[in-house]
This record gives sequence, C-alpha cells and structure tokens, in this order.
Amino acid sequence: MKERYYPLQVWVISIIVSPVIIYLHFLLEQLPATDFNFSDLAFIIVLIPIGGVILLPAFLVYSFVFDFLSKKGYSLLIQKLIPVLVVSLIIFISYYFIIPKICGSFFGYKEMVFPIIYSLAFALTTLFLNKNE
Repeated sequence: MKERYYPLQVWVISIIVSPVIIYLHFLLEQLPATDFNFSDLAFIIVLIPIGGVILLPAFLVYSFVFDFLSKKGYSLLIQKLIPVLVVSLIIFISYYFIIPKICGSFFGYKEMVFPIIYSLAFALTTLFLNKNE
C-alpha cells in the first residue's frame, strides 16, 4: 500500500527541495556579496508552486512508468533508474518547448540551471527515498 504513494512522495519532496537547491546555487554564484533577507524566502516560496506545475507532467509520467515497471517485476534499480531518465527528459521538454510558448521567450544558458536542478532533485529523491516506507 505504501508503494502506491511512492511517486507522489517523490513529486512532493522534489518540488520542495528544488527551490532550496536553486537558492543555494544562486547564493554560491554570488558568494562574496551574500546576505539573507526575507525576499530570498519569498523566492523559495514562489518557486514551490511553479515547480509543482512544471513537475506535474513529470509526476504523471513517472507514476505510469514506475507502476508499469513495478508490475512487471523489474529490479529496484531499474524501477528507479528508468523513470528518472524519463522524468529528466520530460522536465527538459517542459522547460524548452512548453514554457517559452507561455512566457513568450526562449531560455538561455543561465536558465538551464532550472531544469538541471529539478531533474537532479527528482533523481536524488528517487534514489534516497525508500519505496517501502
């Protein structure tokens, strides 16, 4: 029964962890002049629902692929690795084909940080979260 909610747990943890990692990345990028203020906290809070929307297609695909691989009896490594690769592809597709059409602009090199970090957070959550807990 707990395995049924595993994809949902991965999705929720990923949308919470990703903005924190993005914030830490920006702090490290501007290291000499870093001071914490409450607008930084607002940045993290705003990115959580944005990440939830952007990761929603990834969550749906992840749920389907994970369920399919679980029912087929593949090893735990395959059950975690294949969905992460598929989700990473979905995240990049979301960022580079769907979001620019909504926002009216194409992302440059600096904005590539977002899909990389969201993919990384999804992968780390998948690898470290035990599906039976």
